[in-house]
Amino acid sequence: MKTTFTNDQINVLNEDTDRYLFKKMNDLLLGWVSRYSGSFDLGDTIKFPKMCADQSQNMTNGVTYYRGQWEYPYVIGEMSKSGSVVNQMDGEQFWMFTNGTDANGLLGRWDRFADPQGVLYIQTDAQEAEGKQRTILRSCSRFDELLELYLYVNVMKNTYPDFVKEITTSWTLTVGDNFQYQLPQLADAEGNDQPEMFIQSMVNQPYPPFLYYDNDT
Repeated sequence: MKTTFTNDQINVLNEDTDRYLFKKMNDLLLGWVSRYSGSFDLGDTIKFPKMCADQSQNMTNGVTYYRGQWEYPYVIGEMSKSGSVVNQMDGEQFWMFTNGTDANGLLGRWDRFADPQGVLYIQTDAQEAEGKQRTILRSCSRFDELLELYLYVNVMKNTYPDFVKEITTSWTLTVGDNFQYQLPQLADAEGNDQPEMFIQSMVNQPYPPFLYYDNDT
């Protein structure tokens, strides 16, 4: 069922004097202009900033992190223009995903006192964390104003360096043969690691006297 309203009724609604009319408009959608329009993925543009937030800022275009690497410190006061917002956060701060779940642990940790404006430490070994993670740092000011800072973390797939082909593990030699075998090249699929390889014997399994290796080639 559709209901048609006259111009007079709409004018009354604009004057905020007829709340009954407002209740009858069940499918009413309110739009507003976002100063961050275009800063987020197209599907997220209409979600930010939240209408109830007094300040809502986007911290850079995101962070790229390779899964399993050491902690990456995102120093808010140095890497964004949102340090002043953190200074206004007098209440407890919460670092969460946009679905409301805690980002601490799975994606890293938030340390308010590691820097005057705090540091978000990005670190994860979890495969389920791979992909674009949309996070919010949320708190309130002393005047009970809601403050929100958004940070996207791109967790990239990160596999270990491996040989470009299978190594040979057995040979048939005759007495007096002198055979040299060079290991295949090591490569990193993502290109973010510089692999180094060293050979050593296993504990309690010494090499036979006719076999030796060279780590300098």
